Amino acid sequence: TSLTLDLVNMETGQRGFLLTGKEESLEPYNDGQRSFKQNIEKLGLSLRGTSVTRDQTLELQSRVNNWLSKAAQPEIDARRDMNRFSTSIDDIATMMEQGKGKSLMDTIRAKIREIVVEEEKLIIVRGDQQTASSAIGIGVTIIGTLIAIAISSAIAFFIVRGIMQPIN
Repeated sequence: TSLTLDLVNMETGQRGFLLTGKEESLEPYNDGQRSFKQNIEKLGLSLRGTSVTRDQTLELQSRVNNWLSKAAQPEIDARRDMNRFSTSIDDIATMMEQGKGKSLMDTIRAKIREIVVEEEKLIIVRGDQQTASSAIGIGVTIIGTLIAIAISSAIAFFIVRGIMQPIN
């Protein structure tokens, strides 16, 4: 019963501090921790010779320490960090109602849309340039191939003629 009361005090103090941000709200939390340590030791001594094992009390203590280190203390530390600022949750809610952040984000989105539209235009221009470059490349290739065929045909003609004249 004492251990359960200690746990309730720790949780109540922790939650009270999270809600109010006042250090005095942590008194039940701190008192509960001290009392829990004493009571868990007493329990360990009084359970000798019973069916409850030392491992079970150590498991309980481990779970409480886990809650303290992974939940309660980080939440308390976070609330203390929040206390360093003069802005309250109500102030934040008021600011959100005014929509200042939304209007600023809307201007950012509008600017991004402008950039995207401009980039889409540039993509079309680049595509047209690429198509034109590709057409020029194909034209040069065709002309080069025709010239190569003409030159090789002329060379072949003169070689064949040069070989055939002496034979004739």
